[in-house]
Amino acid sequence: MDMQQLIIKELFKQSSKDLDTQELVQKFKNYSIEDACHLFFGNYRSKSKGVKLSSSGVSVLKLYYKSYEIRIPKHVRILNKHLLFLDRFLKFPYYLKRSSIILFDGTDAFNLKMVKGDLDLLIEMFDKNKIKLT
Repeated sequence: MDMQQLIIKELFKQSSKDLDTQELVQKFKNYSIEDACHLFFGNYRSKSKGVKLSSSGVSVLKLYYKSYEIRIPKHVRILNKHLLFLDRFLKFPYYLKRSSIILFDGTDAFNLKMVKGDLDLLIEMFDKNKIKLT
């Protein structure tokens, strides 16, 4: 089972206990885990490690988990290299907008905040420190 499927299973388990979101559970109870992954993750592919959320996915995860929104500087244009880096670097879900990124992990948020949201600087920092992306 891949990371996305584990997240969906945990989310369904959490939401089934929460009276405020049982309507949400009813809405998705007929979805297979695979179908829910396609709905919640913008880049879902079987055997993929990418955890980029769709707008539906970020809306639901924000109901259950602490999120951190980091502004992306105006001079940074989101490129394919950024998306590839985020897919390899981030272990937890994220949602990318043109002007900001929403993260669900404090360490990821801290790292990005240290470089003031500049994805180019984050990549450079990892390259300089020879940090391996798994």
